[in-house]
Amino acid sequence: AKSKRDAYDVERRALEANDDKLRELRENIDRDYGPDDALISLQGLCFDQKIEKYVYKACPFGEAKQDNTQLGRNSEGVRIDADGKTMTLKFADGDACWNGPKRSLTLTLKCGDKERLAAIEEPSRCEYVGVFYAPAACDD
Repeated sequence: AKSKRDAYDVERRALEANDDKLRELRENIDRDYGPDDALISLQGLCFDQKIEKYVYKACPFGEAKQDNTQLGRNSEGVRIDADGKTMTLKFADGDACWNGPKRSLTLTLKCGDKERLAAIEEPSRCEYVGVFYAPAACDD
């Protein structure tokens, strides 16, 4: 009976892993990658940058961190602001702040010759903003 239970547990874990992978693939298909899917090439990539005393890491269509502190996940993809031109990446539901909101990061995309993070600041408690330079953000 134990070996059958062990075999069942192995199969159940494999099925759960496949369900997780399928959910991730569906999210990737439904995600907004910007006008004409211009930023789809950034799917699965992550970028690190030391800014002042912290190392920031942002995966444009994944998570963002400040050292080991979770700043949030990007579940929406690219947002286009009301001006119709400014693109942002919003990372939400990060680690909770003591006596404050959950951490979040909003990156404004700007034209640059290579992908890189820059100028990350905390204008409001636990709410970070910064710039992400990328060739894909350049007007053709």
